[in-house]
Amino acid sequence: MGPYHTLLAAASVQGALGAVGRSLWSLISGLAVITILTTIVGRLLGVRLRWWRALAAGFLGIIAGYLFDWAITGHPRNPHFSPGVIALSAVPATMVIAVMMELLARPGRFANVQ
Repeated sequence: MGPYHTLLAAASVQGALGAVGRSLWSLISGLAVITILTTIVGRLLGVRLRWWRALAAGFLGIIAGYLFDWAITGHPRNPHFSPGVIALSAVPATMVIAVMMELLARPGRFANVQ
């Protein structure tokens, strides 16, 4: 069974599930993209984010990527988003957001050490 048959099987399952299945598939794939994005950003920054901070930073980074793509395409009424531009602009945006979340977080146990 080749990759083409796998894609056809996934498409038939998605078609059989209807609108609920498509929205569930979008949610799962979106969370997977956000998880991969924050894992890459965490490795690049050398930090380990908590899971809720990672999801928040990844979600905001993806939103920033969409906004950047929308801004460079000239604000058309029916925008055509390109995944490459979104991914490349979401990585630095997620990095900035993750750093800002770490800077704005409550200080840990080392804050009182003199």
